[in-house]
Amino acid sequence: MDERHAVIVQILCLANRLSREAGSLGDGRSSAGISAVNARILAYLAERDGEDVFQRDIEEAFAIRRSTVSRVVRRMEEKQWIRREPVARDARLKRLVLTERARALQRAAADGIAGFEARATAGLAPQELDALRSLLDRIAANLRDEE
Repeated sequence: MDERHAVIVQILCLANRLSREAGSLGDGRSSAGISAVNARILAYLAERDGEDVFQRDIEEAFAIRRSTVSRVVRRMEEKQWIRREPVARDARLKRLVLTERARALQRAAADGIAGFEARATAGLAPQELDALRSLLDRIAANLRDEE
């Protein structure tokens, strides 16, 4: 395997490991029925509190297909974690809004996620983290350009 492909294999292996570890974070929250994906979406919405956030924003932010986001949002709505509200400028658009129940779940989940990220990035200097983010953004952009 040439050196260039080895990088992709390394990224895929790391992505699998991160996904497994993030999934295990849900074990402690399973009584609430919150998965790692739900926790990340709740965090995303909490960070943008007061802004209009739509399903397409979730699709773009997490690189998830429209059908997957629709299914996840519908389930989160059934669990009364989010509401879809029409926006004044276009009643066809429905913004996603966190419920108070979801805010409490999100705060609890944030501690677990912060600990996980601290463990995963331990020993990396701030400039190394900035470089890593920049490189990951460039790889993602390369892949988006090919779509």
